[in-house]
Amino acid sequence: MIRIVSAARAAIVALLIIGAQPAQAGFFNNTAFLSANKADENGDYIKAARLYAKVVEGSSPELAAAAAHKLYKYYLNGMGVAKDLDTAVRYLEVATQSSDPTWAKIANWEMGYQLMTGFEGAQPVKRIEAVPYFLRAKELGSDGSVKALEILELFPEVILVARSDLFSEPSEKIAPYSLSATFKFLNSGDVKKARTALNWHAQRGNEQAQLSLALLLLTSGSPGDQQEAGGWFLLAARSGNANAQRFYGLILMEIAKASPPEAMEWLQRSADQGDPDAANFLGQYTANPLRNYAQPDYAAAANHFRRAIELGSPKAALNLGNLFAEGLGVPRDTATAIELYKTAADAGLVEARNLLFSKFDIVYRPAGKGAQTAPQAAAAPQITSSRELSPIEIYQRNAGSVFFMRAAAEGKEGGSTGSAVAISNHEVLTNCHVAEGQDIYGIKVNGSWVRINYNRGNKIKDLCVYNTDLNIRPISQIRRYETLIIGEKVFAIGSPKGLENTLSEGIISAIRIIDGRKNIQTTAPIDYGSSGGALFDGQGRLIGITTWSKGETGNLNFAVSIDEAP
Repeated sequence: MIRIVSAARAAIVALLIIGAQPAQAGFFNNTAFLSANKADENGDYIKAARLYAKVVEGSSPELAAAAAHKLYKYYLNGMGVAKDLDTAVRYLEVATQSSDPTWAKIANWEMGYQLMTGFEGAQPVKRIEAVPYFLRAKELGSDGSVKALEILELFPEVILVARSDLFSEPSEKIAPYSLSATFKFLNSGDVKKARTALNWHAQRGNEQAQLSLALLLLTSGSPGDQQEAGGWFLLAARSGNANAQRFYGLILMEIAKASPPEAMEWLQRSADQGDPDAANFLGQYTANPLRNYAQPDYAAAANHFRRAIELGSPKAALNLGNLFAEGLGVPRDTATAIELYKTAADAGLVEARNLLFSKFDIVYRPAGKGAQTAPQAAAAPQITSSRELSPIEIYQRNAGSVFFMRAAAEGKEGGSTGSAVAISNHEVLTNCHVAEGQDIYGIKVNGSWVRINYNRGNKIKDLCVYNTDLNIRPISQIRRYETLIIGEKVFAIGSPKGLENTLSEGIISAIRIIDGRKNIQTTAPIDYGSSGGALFDGQGRLIGITTWSKGETGNLNFAVSIDEAP
């Protein structure tokens, strides 16, 4: 009897032991987790890492996730174990899969962040892979993930995936219009047809259509369209289009705020193909690194500017002149600085003329004007670009330098409106008659009114200059009156009837001296409010200030030559 009872008890004990194993395992892991935490607090990371690993192997979701997250930190930073990013990622992935919402939110946000930043530069950036982790963390209430997703949406590579329907092959097998017809639509201002046709050709992989569509979308003003534009720039850049590579590099640098080396790589690709603007931007970012990424390297910047000058960039001549004037990265050399400033001025950069005056007391007019100058150094070649630009490129390059202007009399209602053109970082040029009889003046910059003050003018020429404390972007190139040819294509940008930054197209129909003033007669439509606006040639160079119209046909319009600027 005793043996039977003992056997029974033994069986019962055995069953209890077997049945208790999960509870004992849980108890062991709880104990191991507490011991690991204690070791962690004491700085014994080797012991803590060993115990945390046991907890991950079999424990409750909460403990497993917490232990995995600890091990991720250990392997990430080499605490108690050899530093190993791959192992760190594996443990972090365990934590992201946790059924515990708190740990899942933390781990998913951290995984998204590490992929987005490339583990702070230790691994390649994987922005597309970061998106689903941020989305999961967002679902679990992570405010940081909402902001991260907004940042990622600035990157064209993410847009290509997130809005893949926009970039996939078109369902229609036959083009709605040929590519040549498409560019005629652009030139005629039929944006709707142009966009439809460009979209089809872009989706079929035509890089020129991709670039033109991107430029068209970039000027539309819609945030969604501008995001789509980034995607097309990236596709055209991947195909090797130098212009697209430059635009994509600038998007990464200025809009997406990517790491400067990533953006500079694309600018370098463009410059290597002979793009002068890309080479100049390389110099600018090397001399003035963004986001404190690195110290200025003026010697390297000077080499970029030299290359850009060879390719035809007048802005690079001005920038290199600044380095010689200050002795940054090159020996200080006043004669060379003056020569470079004059080269830029001869190419149409008003800022270069201003620098000659402010730095060296030289009143300089472009070659052939008989203006007083300092003793000449070696004659510098004029830097110009011979490539005709599309209307989109002309608008994109110059619209940011043309402003809606308003003038009023203090204490009185009403006033007058017109347009104004930036000719330096702190000066705008307009027609004097725009503000005649008024004493308060302003221009609209990025949706806000900015006060400007009268500086100088010539009422006979009807051109006046106003100053602003705001740093604005000036027109980069001008062209002299004597070089204009009747029949050339021209473009006007102004604010007719208050419609800000309206682009119109025409030709030079005559070149006339009226009352001793150089005038350009054009068919480019202008209207009330266009006065003080800009008239550009086919290469985007400023040739005149739109001033007045005659008759009712809309074809008798006049601009004062930029040569007459005071």
